[in-house]
Amino acid sequence: MRLGTKDTWLRIALLLVSYMVLSALSFGLQRVADDGGVAALFGTLLALLPVVTVILAAWDGVKEGLSILWVFAPIACFLLPMFVFFNYTALIYGAAYSVLAMVANAIGALFHRTNSDS
Repeated sequence: MRLGTKDTWLRIALLLVSYMVLSALSFGLQRVADDGGVAALFGTLLALLPVVTVILAAWDGVKEGLSILWVFAPIACFLLPMFVFFNYTALIYGAAYSVLAMVANAIGALFHRTNSDS
């Protein structure tokens, strides 16, 4: 288990940017759309953000191996969009994203190849 490499930190930064952009788009759609805006907001919380989290955590697991950063990164990255676009009750989603990221990173790490394995 490692703390992280430069590539891991780049993936975590990409996670933060993804959280902000997707949350901003869904929040803007909710403000503009008459119907379906709330559905887009919940679709983002329940579908898009978890998928992005799983993809990035698994990708990091495959490329870099198991990292303890994926325990804390999703909830830390979700704090800013939570306070800007949602409210404090959305914090439970950040915790769920962290659980998903830990599992995805561990599964991805199973497929990680080190130089000594080749």
